[in-house]
Amino acid sequence: MAKILGICGVGIGALFLVACGSSSGGGGGGGAALSSGGAPGNPCNVATVNEGCYGANPAKRVQCTAGKWAEIAACAGNEHCAELADPAAPGTTKRVTQCEANVVATDVTSGGDTTAGGDTTVGSDTAASDVGGKDVIVVDVLGGKDTIPGEDAIGPADTSKPDTTKPDVCTPKCAAKQCGPDGCGGSCGKCGTNEACDVTGNCAPINPGTLQLGESCFGQTAQCVAGSKCAANASLTDWTCQKERTPGQTCGPGLGECVTGATCNFTDTTLKSMKCYAATFNGSPCSVPGYGDCSTGTSCVYTDNQGTATECVSNVGPGGSCDIVSLGLCDVGTSCIAAASSGYQCMADAPVGSACGKGIGGCEPGSDCVYDTSAATSATCQAAGQIGESCGDYGQPNTCVQWATCTPDSSSASTAFHCRPFAVLGGDCGYNIGLCAAFLSCAYADASQTTLTCLKAGAAGATCGNGVGGCLSGYACFLAATGDPTGSCLDECTTSNLYSNGTCDSCLKADPDCLQ
Repeated sequence: MAKILGICGVGIGALFLVACGSSSGGGGGGGAALSSGGAPGNPCNVATVNEGCYGANPAKRVQCTAGKWAEIAACAGNEHCAELADPAAPGTTKRVTQCEANVVATDVTSGGDTTAGGDTTVGSDTAASDVGGKDVIVVDVLGGKDTIPGEDAIGPADTSKPDTTKPDVCTPKCAAKQCGPDGCGGSCGKCGTNEACDVTGNCAPINPGTLQLGESCFGQTAQCVAGSKCAANASLTDWTCQKERTPGQTCGPGLGECVTGATCNFTDTTLKSMKCYAATFNGSPCSVPGYGDCSTGTSCVYTDNQGTATECVSNVGPGGSCDIVSLGLCDVGTSCIAAASSGYQCMADAPVGSACGKGIGGCEPGSDCVYDTSAATSATCQAAGQIGESCGDYGQPNTCVQWATCTPDSSSASTAFHCRPFAVLGGDCGYNIGLCAAFLSCAYADASQTTLTCLKAGAAGATCGNGVGGCLSGYACFLAATGDPTGSCLDECTTSNLYSNGTCDSCLKADPDCLQ
């Protein structure tokens, strides 16, 4: 991705610890073992591998061509190579690769990100009811970059790839628009009080409490009536207004979201059951299975650079030193940004269209700090892209408006990305279509491998594969033998030895490579 310079919050809060930076492909539809590339010129088998990452300084993207590894491109000095499950070949070891910035995110508020909570990773919201958040869902598993108001729970990394062929001249696109991005790093305008920018780029009144209990809120900007929140139904075929749950009660699809101040979190790392947890305070574990998010005024950080534990610490004020390890994150209105000399500092957030980045500052909520070009010498605050707009490359929106996700147009390494609406269970998904909502994966509908559809994503030990579904992020679908139609969801980072392998991977636990 082209996003830069902030520090990731600790974990996806109520889900599992998401590493800063890249993803290993994590889950849903992922194949057997992760297939890293070999040195250019070395032999490879295109039947089992297609792309991979090789080496470091610089890391290289390589492709299996005519039986030998060939270099696709070398990443920049401040980037690493990341491997993602190939959405065109779920249930296999095939991967697609992309170069990603070593440090990402501009939203550094810590907290829980799952089905009910605060912000933790790269500014992603997860509560299906929190319509102000941005999410991330990846192709072939909950993952990638999405902005549905409520599903960051399951997505490791962005699927966006930089388009280095983008022309330098940009013409703003604000015809018939009152607000939102102009496609060139600027804005078509801001909405007034009690108004929100809708998917068409026009200001619409915010009408809290207009959706009644049981009504569909999927794709809606209107809010549910008091005492209820927008949450997935039990079958994952829709999102409806459901009664809020209190600390100690079970929560999740078909049950409902938690009251404000509590987090709907998994009870353990098997990710099989969820419960509402009250906010935790200074010195308490946080944003990991079995615990809630931090209380107001505190943020969740790692206690050491091995990611062995998390702890709530007081937020840092403007100008103070910050870090996701021990120091704490920043107060509202500021972001933890790389300082001009060394370390990280809390700097004021800037509006859309303003300069941002190292030694300058972060961006206001609803926008991301994105490099202007692949040279990575300057960056600008970019607003979330509207449905149908380009996204994901340098100088373009990095994320999309709520209920949409940044989706590749094709499997080509040089493909463009556009904001597409995401789908519920049984909906079409894939290239040029869109991705799936939380708890779902984009997988082949049956053994014929002709149609991609949204299927349920399994947790630890669940069966996965063609016609069954993929796995929740952090887990991958491992086949018992090559050619088997189905397999089991296993901890990808443990099974594939990704912890402390020199690459920042999204794992169930914190990958120490992401905390150095």
